[in-house]
Amino acid sequence: LPICFPVTIMEVFTGNWNSASAWADVHLDSLVKQNLNMGSTLILNHHVMDPMKTDLADVQRKVGNDIASGAFPVATINRGLMAEKMKSQWGDNSLLLSQDSWLNAVNEAAGMTSPVDLQILDVKYDAVAKKVTGKLSVKVKDHLANDFLCVQVLLMETEQKGNTSNWWQKMDTAETRNVGSKFYGKSTRMRGYSYKNVVMKYDFGVDGKAITSGNGMLTVGSTYDLPFSMDVPDTQLVANYLKAVDFADSGKVYLRYKPADFRVVALATDKGSMDVFQLAEAAKGRQS
Repeated sequence: LPICFPVTIMEVFTGNWNSASAWADVHLDSLVKQNLNMGSTLILNHHVMDPMKTDLADVQRKVGNDIASGAFPVATINRGLMAEKMKSQWGDNSLLLSQDSWLNAVNEAAGMTSPVDLQILDVKYDAVAKKVTGKLSVKVKDHLANDFLCVQVLLMETEQKGNTSNWWQKMDTAETRNVGSKFYGKSTRMRGYSYKNVVMKYDFGVDGKAITSGNGMLTVGSTYDLPFSMDVPDTQLVANYLKAVDFADSGKVYLRYKPADFRVVALATDKGSMDVFQLAEAAKGRQS
């Protein structure tokens, strides 16, 4: 079970009803290929108001400006870490960054140190119970107050797609007719579009779980093991996928909730500021 510790986490708030979301995917792909820090950044997509939405996306989305601002999609970089710079864009209550600021924020967030180590252990997928379970192990490396540390576990899927119109990605007519566009010749509702790194479920609550000890202090070397469990739907298999699609397959296709694509992500945050200062990731490579 591979475990890694990415330098930075980028959480993108997106939705398939917005054509700019497809362009954000193109923009991110380009940044990842061109920039070392972006290449080591863990990118998660929280969907808002489409079939992939979660309660976590709605709650996190409220920390910033509303969708009507015209800046969607937006992202946080290590959540609260870049808050001061974000305030200059969006005002005192926002932690969100528009696309033109993503690369600079990731570069500034690189090289963080952490007062804890995280490990994701014993990840299992139970196809009968329809659950992903495991254990998050938290080891303290510095003395911390009881009210300082929160942890959260997320379940994401590497790729999802859908077979009905509410899963299709919106695109502007002008782009579908522009021979120089990546989306030339596609539909204005792009069928078969693949959504990457989709956050599906979470454990320990929308604000995370606070770690405390009886003496009011987390001491150096202390370890806390927290079991987690996240429900997942049945794997979606279509025997006759759309024959006329804008992207990829037709015929018999696994669409989503594929165990081989599940990834578990854990993060430790400062309870007060929401700063993310440690990450762990485990990929469960098993196909049902």
